Amino acid sequence: MSQKRQKKLVNVLQSASCSGNCAPTSCRYDAAKLEGGTFSVFDPVQGPVPDCHLIAALASMAWVKEQDLSRSGAAGTYAFKSGNQTITKEILYNNSTPSGAQFGPNNAMWPLWYEKAFAKLKGCANWTDPKTNVSCPNVCNIPAGAGMDSLIEIAVNYPNNNKPGFTIKYQVAGDIAKMKQALDAITNPGAKTTKPAVAWTGTATNEIVSGHTYSYLGYVDKNPDYYIVLRNPCKVEPQPPNAKLLTAGKWPSTVNGPIDFSKYNPSDGIFALNFKAITNGLTIGYVY
Repeated sequence: MSQKRQKKLVNVLQSASCSGNCAPTSCRYDAAKLEGGTFSVFDPVQGPVPDCHLIAALASMAWVKEQDLSRSGAAGTYAFKSGNQTITKEILYNNSTPSGAQFGPNNAMWPLWYEKAFAKLKGCANWTDPKTNVSCPNVCNIPAGAGMDSLIEIAVNYPNNNKPGFTIKYQVAGDIAKMKQALDAITNPGAKTTKPAVAWTGTATNEIVSGHTYSYLGYVDKNPDYYIVLRNPCKVEPQPPNAKLLTAGKWPSTVNGPIDFSKYNPSDGIFALNFKAITNGLTIGYVY
């Protein structure tokens, strides 16, 4: 990509949240959940907190740069650009479900601990469990943010971490050639992105949510049509039948196997949207 097409980050706050009730009722640790294991793009799942900017960024890092994510475990230090944060193993619950980020298919703890550390980084006050007197940073108070800012916060090995990263912005659908050319600079052509990237929206369409951050995973080449592959951290995706969605074929392997677009899977949040459907603005930000 030429320097001309690389644009410095412009902060736009994303504040979309998912269903659920954040109000904490306990601060505790569930020993039945997975502490270690592989970092998977499917692990980070957003809850009722408006931190799509963080959860999407975590999934994007797990997709292509999982080796750069902190591996501190339950009681350890999580690395951020603005300063490392040390946390304990307990997280906030609303009755039987976490108050913030939810468990993915692997029941992995790491996204919930990252969110807890991020809440501490953002100065969220503690909530104290009245029964045990154990305190946790109140993730319910994590503010809206910019997906690109959160991506840079967790990409601590990003060379020259003071750089803002770059963005690719599309306001008008139809210039497919330029869109493909720009994406080819950060993507194996027609396949998986080579750089951690997030995508955020302007106003809503029928396929994408306004004020929301998605993980950009790559694109599918079905010349003359091209499909951008996104993951919604809420695990919600457009439902077929929909002429704007790719509904056939498999895509590059992940730790959980190839993505099969011919089988609608509402539990992973991954979908492939025709470039031509992006009519209300989609910005992609990336690092490395």
